[in-house]
Amino acid sequence: MKTIICFLIVTYLFYHETAIGQWIQTYGPYGGKINTIATLGKSTVFVGTTGDGIFRSSNNGTTWLPVNNGLTGSDCYFLTARGSDVFAGTDDGLFRFSNNLVKWVRIGSQLTGMRIASFFVYNNLFFVITNAGGTLRSTNNGVNWTLIPAQINRDFAVLGKYLFVAGYGGVRRSSDNGDTWEEKGPEHALDIASGKHALYIATKKGFYISTDYGENWTRRGIKRIEDHYEVRRLYVQDSIIYAATDGELYYTTNEGQNWLRYDNGLVNHRINFMTDNKSYFFVGTDGGIYRTPWNMYYWEAINIGLIPDGVVSLATNGDYIFAGTRNAGFFLSDSSGMFWHDENHGVIRSHVRCIAVKNDTLFVGADRFRDNEKFFVSTNLGRSWRPNSSGIFYTTIYSLVFNERYIFAGGKGYSGVYWKPLTYPRWISCDFFNVGVYSMLISKDTLFVGASSGVYRSTDKCENFVQLDPDSMRHIAMVLAQSGNDFYVGTKYDGMFRSTNRGISWTRISSGLPSRTPIYAFVSRDNALIVGTDSGVFLSLNRGESWSAFNQGLNNMQIRSLLITGKYLFAGTTYRGGLWRRPLMDIPTSITNLHASNTHGAFKLEQNYPNHLDCPQPLDSQYSGISLSRLKFTISLGRRSQLLSPKNCL
Repeated sequence: MKTIICFLIVTYLFYHETAIGQWIQTYGPYGGKINTIATLGKSTVFVGTTGDGIFRSSNNGTTWLPVNNGLTGSDCYFLTARGSDVFAGTDDGLFRFSNNLVKWVRIGSQLTGMRIASFFVYNNLFFVITNAGGTLRSTNNGVNWTLIPAQINRDFAVLGKYLFVAGYGGVRRSSDNGDTWEEKGPEHALDIASGKHALYIATKKGFYISTDYGENWTRRGIKRIEDHYEVRRLYVQDSIIYAATDGELYYTTNEGQNWLRYDNGLVNHRINFMTDNKSYFFVGTDGGIYRTPWNMYYWEAINIGLIPDGVVSLATNGDYIFAGTRNAGFFLSDSSGMFWHDENHGVIRSHVRCIAVKNDTLFVGADRFRDNEKFFVSTNLGRSWRPNSSGIFYTTIYSLVFNERYIFAGGKGYSGVYWKPLTYPRWISCDFFNVGVYSMLISKDTLFVGASSGVYRSTDKCENFVQLDPDSMRHIAMVLAQSGNDFYVGTKYDGMFRSTNRGISWTRISSGLPSRTPIYAFVSRDNALIVGTDSGVFLSLNRGESWSAFNQGLNNMQIRSLLITGKYLFAGTTYRGGLWRRPLMDIPTSITNLHASNTHGAFKLEQNYPNHLDCPQPLDSQYSGISLSRLKFTISLGRRSQLLSPKNCL
């Protein structure tokens, strides 16, 4: 008879660490897409997200909790506060939240299944803009809705006796509560707002102002060069107008005569919404929510408890773990990798595709809005950054490797490979044009490059490249790695390959991997090879001859990065998926143990929570293939609680 020892954790770790043999999600990096924001009172803030519903903060965004009771839609596109109530437009209709009800209540069964892009109240009438291509109006507080002839629109505004709507067809004006409309204003309108005496619209061709209720419009250039500059969002607060372009945030105090930048500290410049509560100004972006006190000029990210961002790159120096995200920049954690905070400091922008670490020096390949800065360096673990992109021309960096003297960058654009001495300020372009580079490896002073047309080798600092085994390896090489004496390539559509002669020839090793699933990450430890794919994590214990899924507990299977450090294996997933951690002790050491771990992973105890785990509570247990003689439970402080036997508990 066998004894099973289980550890009950009585702190917050109970929820996470009792999942022995499973992946657990870490706290961050945070920074998912925020579509809309509403403020209520001096400190309550609501945000609407894509995929995770609505969150609420009672401390101006310092911390967040989900508030989705009664909500049936997972995507929220519009929020607005009216009195003590908050209205939400979702992908399944319109809802109202009241503190008295502590839940969301549907408004208007006719709107069920519709995506509500905007909601507005005017003269005690309700108006909504839907994805069905029309604007609807209710005269009885949302019970019934009728279509009005306002065509396809994006938002509402009021000035004087007129109601305005704006959309791709231009601006329309109504003086009779929406019964009839007149066409007034430029086409391709993306947003509309009103001040005390003027109307403003954001368009694909810039910012426009009208002082005569839409009869005439004047274009006011945001940049000094009067080009066609897309303006996405507008917000008016007293006499200040804020305009979010396709990469920057500006404000004007003289109705667009002059504009000043207002985005210091913003990591993601894709702004979806702006609002304030008299104490703070908030913006929602594709990479989370930011706030700044009034009269201050630096934004801070306030995303703790919100949506995890996609983690596309991971690295470590042994003491710290570093993560590059898809939308929220660069993050740092201690060696546990459980809690994360951002280290962007106004320099790193949005998508951090690759990270290389040399002691306390960090090298990062990242995308920054509307400039050519693609490479950044920090010598103090991310507390400050400096761009170092001189010589890199219109190239997105996907991979970084270095040795004692040189650093190499691989990417897609003007040239596939750049190099420079570690201390040299300017990059040198290699003769590797018209080929995208997604992975690189340095082995014995030889540079190996994984490219869109296979694997290449250079032994002379990129002066010359030789393609390796083009007959067998003419695939998009997303991952290039070495484990022992073997070289491995993970491709975009054709599985895994192995070389035992430093790339001269390649053998396909994809048994057990899903067909045509892209492979984005590779790590190894002892005899274990681990890959991250669009179908999850897979493990091989025989040099890639066969692969098995390693996904217990993982709820996002689109893996973009892997890292082994300390006691854990980490997996970064795509947008909203966040970062996941699993103890290295879960990795089997042999094929037999791998099969055994899959068989006995079914052990669980049910029914007891939240009851105390003692007799006479019955235990519903499942553990395939093992008979239970007794269970010994230990609380987190290490004291044995009680021995439970089948005689009196099962």
